[in-house]
Amino acid sequence: MNDTHFNVLIADDHELILQAMQKLVGHLRPRMASHLVSDWPHLLSTLEQQASMDLAIVDLHMPGSGLDCFIELSNRYPDLPVVVVSAETSVAVVRVLFDQANIKGFIPKSDQAAVLLQALKLVLAGGKYLPAFMLAGGPELPEPTSFAVTTSSAVASVTPPQAAWGLSSRLQDVLRLLAQGLSNKMIARQLGISDLTVKTHVNILYKQMGVKNRAEATAMFLRQHPQ
Repeated sequence: MNDTHFNVLIADDHELILQAMQKLVGHLRPRMASHLVSDWPHLLSTLEQQASMDLAIVDLHMPGSGLDCFIELSNRYPDLPVVVVSAETSVAVVRVLFDQANIKGFIPKSDQAAVLLQALKLVLAGGKYLPAFMLAGGPELPEPTSFAVTTSSAVASVTPPQAAWGLSSRLQDVLRLLAQGLSNKMIARQLGISDLTVKTHVNILYKQMGVKNRAEATAMFLRQHPQ
């Protein structure tokens, strides 16, 4: 890589994070060009226009994005090091990103700036960066019976589902809509993601909940959320 022509793509739908990330990665190389985008279509168009991109730092949940987008990105640009930055904590989702999308690093947004910088340096040196919760084998997943449910009128106040099944906020959204009887296509439309991404999320959901189909997932959800 040439220090005088070092190009970094930074993608996030929050302007504040974009600006902070741009300032931080400025420490990677003496002379660097940052390309900032806030959605997936602009990410793709920027890569088409800038053939010599050296690194891409991408938020997992941006408008127009999904797990399938990262897989396609890997197929189209196999030599581009992609580092995902996200608040996602699902071990299953991160495994999909490493195994199927061939990302080079996953950095939780809760990590400190110094950790991000060291992780990026590791990736640029040819390594891979895994977050601490992956190296530790992921969080313990208590049995679903550990829910503490109290009802008030028609609303159930519960311990967050991720505490029982290890579900991320996105998987919680998918489960809630699935339990309402929505199809994958309808869930995709509600969440602004692709049908294939919903299908991937549903498969991860089944695995983490220990169920085989939508009926079992719905029944388990409704037992913990009585009407």
